[in-house]
Amino acid sequence: MRATFSRLNQPPRQLAFRDMKLIYACAIWLAMATAIGVGIVLAVKGSPWLLIASLLGFIVAVGKIGCAH
Repeated sequence: MRATFSRLNQPPRQLAFRDMKLIYACAIWLAMATAIGVGIVLAVKGSPWLLIASLLGFIVAVGKIGCAH
């Protein structure tokens, strides 16, 4: 006699790694948005260094991730 498994008897799937990637991605997007926003405020006050650095970092990060696929 063959044992049948319902969905309740199956072991849980490994989704923790995928969930952590989503959390890290959201954290990076929020950090980059904050850096660009603060850079815009500083650029209006006459100091564009943070805006330039954050935009370059954003372009490199998106280019590296976007070109990886």
